[in-house]
Amino acid sequence: MIKSLTWRLHSPVETKQVLQHSIAADHDFIGWMQDIRDTGTCPVSTSTDASFQAAGRADTLAVKAKTKFLALWNPVARKFGQPTFTSTEI
Repeated sequence: MIKSLTWRLHSPVETKQVLQHSIAADHDFIGWMQDIRDTGTCPVSTSTDASFQAAGRADTLAVKAKTKFLALWNPVARKFGQPTFTSTEI
């Protein structure tokens, strides 16, 4: 069991998904801030701002990927006395 968990923890696909979605959300949130700067209007409507909407979608995907990764990581971490995390901490 530990061998299969170890393999899955080192799976580049899941790690890559976490990073890709998190970075995409960050870029989109930056785009939202740039929209505010460019329009000179604050606040910008979050319900119509494309960058904010994209950030929300990417953030949702990032949280799902982080949760999936942590479902594998945290049991192993606990077993070996290592720190565990929540999706908001990574």
